[in-house]
This record gives sequence, structure tokens and C-alpha cells, in this order.
Amino acid sequence: MRSLTISLLLGLILSMGLFDSATTLAVSDQPAFAQSGPTEDVPFPLYTPPRKLTPRARVGGGLRGTDGKDPEIVALVPDHVGLTVKQAPSLNWFLSKPTSLPIRFTLIDIRSVKPIHEGPIPTPGQAGVQSLSLKDLGLTLEPDVQYRWYISAIRNPDSPSTDIVAGGVIERCEFSTCLVEMEVDLGCDQQSVLRNAVRGFWYDAMSCLCDLITANQKNASLRRMRAALLKQVGLNGVAEWDLKSAPPEK
Repeated sequence: MRSLTISLLLGLILSMGLFDSATTLAVSDQPAFAQSGPTEDVPFPLYTPPRKLTPRARVGGGLRGTDGKDPEIVALVPDHVGLTVKQAPSLNWFLSKPTSLPIRFTLIDIRSVKPIHEGPIPTPGQAGVQSLSLKDLGLTLEPDVQYRWYISAIRNPDSPSTDIVAGGVIERCEFSTCLVEMEVDLGCDQQSVLRNAVRGFWYDAMSCLCDLITANQKNASLRRMRAALLKQVGLNGVAEWDLKSAPPEK
């Protein structure tokens, strides 16, 4: 009966065009997200970590201060492996101040020492929360495999030890498991942020929330939702910076 249920669900999703039939159990990496309306009645998201944890997975810690000449970089991730349902998700990170330093992205399959990708990405034009799409880089994640990822600001190309580095660990769960057993929400609106956070899908909840904020820059309620998520994983400094720097509401 369970296999029949999974088959029916996958058939429904295929008929709705949520993922390419040539891709094995892979959800669309670019779901449409809803324009946000008033959110005062929407509760803050409550993040529930997955059962399978990798302690001390975050690199770079939290925001310490921005008085120095160099920027700080913070990966917007929990300090354990974070889950996603997407083959090519977006990764979010924070830059404390504008910089001219070159930025490098590295992705490592933990089963291998050699990175599967290491290369430059555009240096952001402004401080704040940044988004990096693996799809734009032509990268995909295998299911049930943990990957370490890093954002590095290069101070001196001849001295890698001086790089400013932050990063985290991500794992994509097998699609039918995500859908049937863990009840992942494939949409992107305020309610899906709440549902995916409580079900342990950190990357899907955070990237959706960041997309909603990008489309609704002056919506303070969305900023408060993001701050609530960040504080739950110990990123209080980034949360406070984000709230203070938000454009005033109309």
C-alpha cells in the first residue's frame, strides 16, 4: 500500500510539472514563491533539527563585530548538518560590510578529499544576506550524501591561511522520503517556511524566506521571521544587524 501511495504522489507531481521526468526523484529547484502580504498574524518559525546530527558543522561562528578593516562572513546555517529536498538549492551567507576582496566558493563531498567545485563567485556589491544558487553553478547534490561548503574572502592569494572563511554542511534527503515520511512543503510562502522549519528542512525554509524578503524589502514581519530562525541556531549578531538595517516600512 505504501509503495502505491508513493507512486501516486510522484505521478501527481510529475503531472504538475514540479520536476523533470528525466531527473530521478528530483524536485524543481526554482519553485514559484508568493508575494507576501500582511504577516502580523503569522507566527515565528520554529526550527526542529533533524535526528541525524553532525555536531560542530558550522565554520566561522557568529558575527563578532565590524570595526576592523576586513569584513566578516557568516554562513546562515545551524551548527549541524542541514537538510534540503532540492537537487540544486540556494545557500545563504552574510557579509558584514562591502568589500573589494575576491570571493571563492568551495563544495566538498565528504567522501572525498578533493573539492568537487572550487572557484570564484562575484563579490557582492553591498553588505547583508547573500544567496548563492548551486543551479547557477551547474552543481547538483546526490541524495543521502553530506557536503561541506565554504565561502572565502581572499586576503592574500599566496597565503590561504589568511582567508576569511565561513561554511556549513548540507544533505539532500531522498525525494520520496522527504515527501511521504517527512512531509516537506514544495512551495515557497510564509506557511511553507513555518512547515519546513519545524520539519527540519533548514535550507528550504531559509532560502525561501530570503527570496520572500528580496521580493518584499520593506516587509518587517518577514525580517522578524528570519531573525527568529537565525537566533535559534545561535546567529544572534546577524539577526540583530539584519533587523536594524531593514528599510523602513511604508
